[in-house]
Amino acid sequence: MKTLSLDMSTTCVGVSIWKDDDLIKAFKIKADKNLNWEERVRSFREPLELIIIKYNIEFILCEAVPLVSKGRIDMTAQAKATFVKLGAMRGMVISLADIHNIKFQAISPNTWRKNIGILQGKKDRATKKVMAIKLVNKLFNLDLNCEFTKNGKYSETKSDDDIADSILLYCSTREKYRQKVG
Repeated sequence: MKTLSLDMSTTCVGVSIWKDDDLIKAFKIKADKNLNWEERVRSFREPLELIIIKYNIEFILCEAVPLVSKGRIDMTAQAKATFVKLGAMRGMVISLADIHNIKFQAISPNTWRKNIGILQGKKDRATKKVMAIKLVNKLFNLDLNCEFTKNGKYSETKSDDDIADSILLYCSTREKYRQKVG
């Protein structure tokens, strides 16, 4: 089965393409920073549809949008806006799946990270991203970027965590990859 695994935001989509359990290709698609978030969501539609057609995708896997921010009853307006934007991205992908008669599944971030051994809530966001990149590089002999600022802080903008997350999202559904780190 040919699977498209996506780690989505409105600025960048991590993409991994699989044939059964073989990683065919992994890359990211970046949006034009000058567009507003709704235009960025629309800008991802065409490249994703071209991938679906080119690789004859049969299944799409993506991260579910969390319904609440764990441990926070009083979410900030920014957190709520993020959930709306992620929901728009997911809706766009669900539409593509429907148009092309493709099966679709969304997995919660907590579930896929737990399945692969990168536990949600146990570590800060940057630590989990670094762990993801290192694990993918080790498992698949890749050289994904993991950059840090001069002050030693993890740099999301220069790193390939979106690609790593799309790969690990798929791996989290396969027994042979589960619990590789803890």
